[in-house]
Amino acid sequence: MYIIAIIVFILGLILGSYVNSLIWRLANDISFKGRSQCPYCRQKIYFYDNIPLLSFVFLKGRCRNCKQKISWQYPIVELSLGLLFVLVFLNIFDFSILSLEDMWAQLKAGDFWLLLRNWLAVFLLTIIFVFDWRYLLIPVNLLIIFSPIFWLLNILNGVTWWWPLLAAILVAAFFLFQFLITKGKGLGEGDIYLGATLGFLFPLHQELIVAILLSYFIGSIVGILFIIFKKKKWQTKMPLGTFLVIGSILSMFFGKIIWQSYWNFFL
Repeated sequence: MYIIAIIVFILGLILGSYVNSLIWRLANDISFKGRSQCPYCRQKIYFYDNIPLLSFVFLKGRCRNCKQKISWQYPIVELSLGLLFVLVFLNIFDFSILSLEDMWAQLKAGDFWLLLRNWLAVFLLTIIFVFDWRYLLIPVNLLIIFSPIFWLLNILNGVTWWWPLLAAILVAAFFLFQFLITKGKGLGEGDIYLGATLGFLFPLHQELIVAILLSYFIGSIVGILFIIFKKKKWQTKMPLGTFLVIGSILSMFFGKIIWQSYWNFFL
């Protein structure tokens, strides 16, 4: 089973490398075709300089050709997605009690769709996190692509077909209301689309509500800390999408536990 965890980690690393490339291409409106290139000297990057984590270490964080520094975003995103892929896997399968036969039986029983949904979710959410934090923009086109995929995977996992649609409409309406009230100052249009995507991703209201509440709570804490240390002003716009990503990932792992603990405490 540990071998499977290593394979899953490597898969996450590889996809993390692709996420970095995808973010750069989206931000610079560059075609997804062709080999990656250095953002400074525009030289093509050979495969041996594009190995997740290892190439960054061997190149000492600099481009082989122009010697410009490679952003720490690249290894951090690769490592983060590798770890998230493993955590998603461990959240479904218990290595201490499952054999390979048990795992395969569990996959055939329906957990395959849940595993695939959550892997795709952390892949997309990682892109949204970095993109919104760096550019204060959310790539809506990706949300439009992934939303029906999440909807279909939830249906295959046994969720009633109309429930994700209802969740998406309600969350989008919630963010749209804030957008209209604040005249676009409280959040951007991309956050409305992201809210709809989270509705398709989390058809269970417990996980969805916890994700939103956590994102607002974490965003408020971070904003206050930035103001205290004079990194931001009250009027400075914060990337809500980034905090929605953090809240969503936390809810993916702990949403049901947090929801149940809350009601047990107050009831």
